[in-house]
Amino acid sequence: ALGDPQRSTSWWFAVARRYGGEALRNKGLQLLMFSCLLAALLMPDLWVLVDMSHNRDLDVILTLIFFVFLVELALQGLSMGAAYFRSAFFWMDLLGALSLIFDLSYLPLLQASDEKDV
Repeated sequence: ALGDPQRSTSWWFAVARRYGGEALRNKGLQLLMFSCLLAALLMPDLWVLVDMSHNRDLDVILTLIFFVFLVELALQGLSMGAAYFRSAFFWMDLLGALSLIFDLSYLPLLQASDEKDV
C-alpha cells in the first residue's frame, strides 16, 4: 500500500544495510579503523612517555577516535542487523569504544584527586 509505514521504512533500511556493508568492506575504511585502534591503544601511554605538558591534543584525537568507533558500531549494526547485536563482536566493539572515555582528561571519571584525605 502507498501509505504503509512498514514499507516506507523497509526500503530505507535495505539501502542503509547495503551501503553500510559496502563501506565496511572498503579497504580505506578498514585501514582507518586499524589506525584508530592502534592510536587508541598506544597514544595515552606514549603521551606519558614523552612527558607532554598538557592533554588537550590527546583529548581531541581520542574524542575523534571515539566517534569513529561509534560510527563503526552503527555501520556494523545496520549491515549485519540483529545478528551483530547478539554477537561477542558487538560487546567487544562497545566496551572498546566506551573504554576510551576513561582516557579523556576532560571527563573526571575515575581520575585521581589531588586532594589528600587527612
